[in-house]
Amino acid sequence: MNVDAAPSYLQAAPLRTTSASACRITSVTTPAPRDVWERLIEADPDALPYQSPEWTDSACATGRFVDASRLYETADGQQFVLPLIARAGLPTWLAIAGSMPSSWGIGGPIGSTELTGAIVAAILEDLRSAGFLAVHVRPNPLHAAAWQSAHTGIAIPRRAHVLDLEGGFDKVWEQRFTGRIRRVIRKAETMVDVEFDTTGKLLPQFYALLEKSWLRWASAQHEPKALALWRARRRDPYERFEKLAATMGANWQVGLASIDGKPVASIIVLRGGAIPTIAAAPWMLT
Repeated sequence: MNVDAAPSYLQAAPLRTTSASACRITSVTTPAPRDVWERLIEADPDALPYQSPEWTDSACATGRFVDASRLYETADGQQFVLPLIARAGLPTWLAIAGSMPSSWGIGGPIGSTELTGAIVAAILEDLRSAGFLAVHVRPNPLHAAAWQSAHTGIAIPRRAHVLDLEGGFDKVWEQRFTGRIRRVIRKAETMVDVEFDTTGKLLPQFYALLEKSWLRWASAQHEPKALALWRARRRDPYERFEKLAATMGANWQVGLASIDGKPVASIIVLRGGAIPTIAAAPWMLT
């Protein structure tokens, strides 16, 4: 089992604590019932859009995955849902499941009570007996402590970038942005036009900037540009973003920044959980 280790300095927000004696899993349902899943993603203050049922639907809409999500119920009646998708067209014993797979964001369980190391250990024990060839989990970085105290699989360190929005925009602006960043933003406000869309109208401009970013990264890594584009388009085809836009609806926003009518930067913001997430942010050197 492959577990991406989250940064150790991030701590989960306080929730109602589940006692150690209640961590025994008494029931597993797969796929997870949607009504329970939707209720838990609303209740979990650390939930991410990647953990929403709509995100799983988007992945399955590509034809490459099937929903293998799991609802866990503990001895004291608490519930946790693990978003999980597996390769389509393969028997379980040959399929690799992910929460989430590479390039599909962050997974791990959501619930209405604190995610403790004991609960994580119980979930991992269930996954070992689920019959998959392998299971890859990239947990919410806010739950780092629970995973680090529980996992017995192969841990791969990853980096997550988190901006604390507590206190609202004014507090973030004054206390968490540096003076240089504030000056740059003020200057940009005089020359940059920004628009947001939830219909997919801005996807062509977004994808064009994404391709320019791939070429820039290829140059920095001394990789042949044709090979870089082939690999990137295979991993992130344009059709994938179209399906995401269609499935996520208003929870999917594409932002586009332009100067004198020329696109220079774009961003995808995901909602559908307690914590908004930036999925991609290509830009162009000028």
